[in-house]
Amino acid sequence: MAGRKYCFLMDTLQSQLFCIFFFASGLFLGGTWTADAANSTALANTTLALNITANSSTPSGRSNSTASVGANYVGVNWGVLSSQPLPGNVTVRILQDAGFTSVKFFSAPPEYLRALANTSIEVQVLMPLDQVMNVSSYNQSLALAHTNALAWVDANVVLWIRQGVNITSLAVGNEPFVLGLNVTFGAYVMPAVRSVYFALQQRGLNDTVKLTVPMDAGSTFGNTYPPSVSEFQEPMKPILLDMLQFLAQTRSFLTLNLYPFVSLKYDNTIDIDFAVGRPGHGFTDQGYYYSDLLSAQIDATYIAMNKLYPQGAQNVSLQLGETGWPSAGGYGATLQNASDYLTYSVSPLAGGQGTPRYPNRTVKSYIFALFDEDLKYTIGIGDYELHWGLLYANGTSKYAGNSSSGVPAAAPSGALSNTTALAPSAANSTSRTGTWCIAVSSADSQQLTAGLNYACGPGGADCTAIQPGGPCYVQLGVANRVQSFASYAYNSYYQSHKLDPGACFFNNTAVLTRVDPSPNSSCQYPSS
Repeated sequence: MAGRKYCFLMDTLQSQLFCIFFFASGLFLGGTWTADAANSTALANTTLALNITANSSTPSGRSNSTASVGANYVGVNWGVLSSQPLPGNVTVRILQDAGFTSVKFFSAPPEYLRALANTSIEVQVLMPLDQVMNVSSYNQSLALAHTNALAWVDANVVLWIRQGVNITSLAVGNEPFVLGLNVTFGAYVMPAVRSVYFALQQRGLNDTVKLTVPMDAGSTFGNTYPPSVSEFQEPMKPILLDMLQFLAQTRSFLTLNLYPFVSLKYDNTIDIDFAVGRPGHGFTDQGYYYSDLLSAQIDATYIAMNKLYPQGAQNVSLQLGETGWPSAGGYGATLQNASDYLTYSVSPLAGGQGTPRYPNRTVKSYIFALFDEDLKYTIGIGDYELHWGLLYANGTSKYAGNSSSGVPAAAPSGALSNTTALAPSAANSTSRTGTWCIAVSSADSQQLTAGLNYACGPGGADCTAIQPGGPCYVQLGVANRVQSFASYAYNSYYQSHKLDPGACFFNNTAVLTRVDPSPNSSCQYPSS
């Protein structure tokens, strides 16, 4: 990710490496991995009807199609840098409801892996960069490197496969060549890959668990415009040739992280409409029309691979380990741009389409990321690092009701399919339709009180109906007073914030519902 560029403001190589380990490993900075009942109840029924509808223009050479974002060609990165991480079982339900069939980790907490056990979801786990050094024979004997690799594979792959986790690939480091460390660190990488492959062979997993090394574009390529002139950087060519040969022999894939948003940030000559992929802003290279920057970057990768390894590059498939667009936090980082990027640039890949030059070569892509992450480093980078998620941190969709975007065409998330038990006095509810925000039935009363006080105080919600003398004061106070009052206050706050799904959170004690929680016509919750 672009955030690692901050590391190179540090003055020593040791500090830079430590910083890179932090970003590449996705180390968790706070919070816990324990799932409380309130979180689980609130989001166990979260539904993300996330369908990607391609809407590219005819000149692009890409036909219109409709495909689930969870098709075999699209996965998602599951990040953990959140102060309020959702429980693993809740997130797995979100993935399943959305139709995602593959997920990629930077750091995989045991709870999350346990939640993925006995599901059909394919999992890619990551070996952090410090462990890459530990299993590389570049700086130690081959025997010791193999011993270390076996120990790591046993603890992080074999253990979980035996428990039913469908681990199908292993990333050996993440962007290990980033920003000039190619000479310093590059020599460790391929020896480490071979040590890990040896360990997988010893455990009989070398055919089912594929190895790859996710790379960033900035430290990998030289010139990439137009795609036909693309080449890898000279210092990288020996390492990448060795890598491509290994990947061809083991029938694995080259992984590249591509972010047109980051390209736009560092090159103000790029047309933002072209970076997003909106029709009518492309260019032609050797007779191939590129309607979006991402497809041009992918073809540039293929061309560079073919130039470096003409004998076998065609046997190496390409995977995008990370691609996405932030919805806030900087120039070009808007919800509309993020939605359009998924619509026009990612959706053709989701449908299994190739690129203008290579229309028959499919590219599996992992969207970055599933959730917004509020603990990501932003100093010297930008607040956009906090806003890559398809979903807000509480699991609700950013794109609910955004019908103009086409992607993701998401239903409002939060527990919209089976919430009768969560709605106070649901049996007496009115026949109104709409969306409401209510308190989770099993939430702790102290948390609910804190949320109630915030909503009716600093939050500015209209709570007059639950004040003494108000139409709901007595009716909602008969039973479960705190929960009922909190539900009314949460909903008032939610409605006043223009139905922003992120407004129905309250430390995971709130949930969305389509069941009218109003007890009767004289005490009605405001509705959408």
